Amino acid sequence: MKSESGKVLIKDYYEGIEMTPEINALLESVPDNKAEIDKNLGINKPEDVGANYQEALQYPSLNVRQIETSWKGDKPKTIIPEIAMANIDVRLVIETDGAEQLKKIKKHIEGQGFLVLDRNPTDEERLNNDKIVKFTADKGVNAFRTDIDSKFGSQLKEAIKETFSETPVIIRTMGGTVPIIPAIKVLNIPAIIVPMVNMDNNQHNPNENIRIGNIRQGIKICLAIFNMKL
Repeated sequence: MKSESGKVLIKDYYEGIEMTPEINALLESVPDNKAEIDKNLGINKPEDVGANYQEALQYPSLNVRQIETSWKGDKPKTIIPEIAMANIDVRLVIETDGAEQLKKIKKHIEGQGFLVLDRNPTDEERLNNDKIVKFTADKGVNAFRTDIDSKFGSQLKEAIKETFSETPVIIRTMGGTVPIIPAIKVLNIPAIIVPMVNMDNNQHNPNENIRIGNIRQGIKICLAIFNMKL
């Protein structure tokens, strides 16, 4: 499904995504330290999806999140596992639709010669097909993005700049899923994520933490937002 450099090989997986000079300028303005990021993640070389980390975030991902078999023991055993399962994670961007991306993945698997089912195969299907996949999926929630140069984006940027006397770092697309997306879609309102925690906060991991200084800064950011000139 992916090339050696990390690009997704599934047909039309990146369809609709366009990188313009204006977008590239915004992405390059983010002060990422590539060497430090690679060191902290413990990787020799990141996947070559974009020219930099921020550009890579503009494309939908396709990652194997978990691989397992029916044998869960801590030592090898001379048996044929009943199942072999891969859990695949697909991070969407505003240009992609979850249901459509899943169709493309399924079609790609079928193109590799697999019989793709949404249930366990019958004995007859096992005997008549040498390559079978049980494919179950959840389309999840689609991405959202508010133009930072929109009225709302400009007002937010100015409010934070006025409070901290410093221009905030603008990240066009982030790599997370947030539960407010359905509300954004239904209410048709602009929304921008404003992170307030320290970068090494270990979100969703053991020892998740936040520093007192970030709490104080977060309070100031909230006050700046509440006092925005709309």
